[in-house]
Amino acid sequence: MHLLRLRNPWGSVEYNGDWSKRSSKWTDDLKSKVGFDDLKNDPGLFFIEWKEWTDAFRNLTICLEANPSKYKHSGQTLIDFNDDEWPHTFLKLKLDQDYNCDKEAFAINFYQQGPRLEGYKIGKFRAANFSMALMTASGDYIQGGSHGGLCSATLLIKEGTLKAGEYIIHVAAKWGTSDHPDFKRVLADIYST
Repeated sequence: MHLLRLRNPWGSVEYNGDWSKRSSKWTDDLKSKVGFDDLKNDPGLFFIEWKEWTDAFRNLTICLEANPSKYKHSGQTLIDFNDDEWPHTFLKLKLDQDYNCDKEAFAINFYQQGPRLEGYKIGKFRAANFSMALMTASGDYIQGGSHGGLCSATLLIKEGTLKAGEYIIHVAAKWGTSDHPDFKRVLADIYST
């Protein structure tokens, strides 16, 4: 048996299948081995068997740990696309030092905002499709990508060196079917190790 220990960051609904905190499958020995007591303090934390997880979920978001000694964080910028006929924008990024992306992680993330869970439950939310690109300040293309059908998109720079200086990030969104204005707000976030 392979158990996964996962955390739902929204934590508003508790998992109640096999290996939930109320499951009769738990033994005292297994509880002590996996840190079962942590379930009492975090309503978003749960255990699930690998097979059940692969049957129930189609994607997974892994968040970087909040550890300022390990990760550098740019801060966050909220982009409001509600007034844009063509929903796209350009963001300026300034790097104070070189980043060797062969050795250090460098990720640009975009997260669609709004009450997504409520919208999913009643069938009134479809996630945005994002296209994005990282360019030098003079407009030379570095890397880009597009992500569809998810509430978030990540541009992970894994090769080469980003030299200290200014860069341009372009992001465009194609919205799903929702009139809620919060769905057309996007949170931009940049992490590096």
